[in-house]
Amino acid sequence: MVYSKSIDENTSFYKKYLNADYFKLFIQIVLGILAILPLGSAIVYVLRFKLQYKVRNLKEIRKTYRELTKSRQPILICPNHLTMIDSVILVWAFGSMSWYFFNYRKLTWNVPAVENFKNTRLRSIITYLSKCIPVDRKGSKEHHDHVLWRTIYLMKRLQVFTYFPEGGRSRTARIDTENIRYGVGKLAAEIPNLKVICVYMRGDGQKDYSEIPQKGETLNISFKVIYPKTEYTGLRAHRDLSTQIIMTLKDMEDEYFASHQSGQ
Repeated sequence: MVYSKSIDENTSFYKKYLNADYFKLFIQIVLGILAILPLGSAIVYVLRFKLQYKVRNLKEIRKTYRELTKSRQPILICPNHLTMIDSVILVWAFGSMSWYFFNYRKLTWNVPAVENFKNTRLRSIITYLSKCIPVDRKGSKEHHDHVLWRTIYLMKRLQVFTYFPEGGRSRTARIDTENIRYGVGKLAAEIPNLKVICVYMRGDGQKDYSEIPQKGETLNISFKVIYPKTEYTGLRAHRDLSTQIIMTLKDMEDEYFASHQSGQ
């Protein structure tokens, strides 16, 4: 199996950023642990009681997530993307805040777009305390490399990450297999033996993409594990790996609608 050229943590450019970032990441993790119970509980309160969301088979979902994240290896979670708070809902669905307090490594990191939260200080603080590495979609190549390398650095240290392989919310409310983004493929190419947990989430009443699910929504979540591999290098490897992940999500979507339409 051949991967694209790996990022070498011993290069001067890598060290320039990671040596400076190590302390910042450490502080972010410590503050996040301290905030997980009060902040996480407040967010769950809003989801459960203000927005009245429910996750179908919540206990089974949490048990499955615990089992899937037991292995000591890099893990990437790749969900479909229909609303702005998908990652928040998934964190709640995967575990309780008390469980995350004692298993903080399994609270997933996210890479949100800066424009989604930079307009208010409160959102910025919540994002910082929620294990996020913000990315500016219009930023320079150096900025995007910096975000990628911080992600790889943390994943190699067994921190779990969530990346939306579609790159943004689906405007058709379906998986787009025609305009595949290569971000997750680039990440997968840099981390051999990566365990990818594909997650398909959709509410019973979700007909189109939206800011948030409708009030009182019941959400369905399914998992499928893959270990994407490629014989290609460079851009072809990124495309191949991304396609494998997207097509897995597409299969999961087809299964969801087949089950939904049959009334199961």
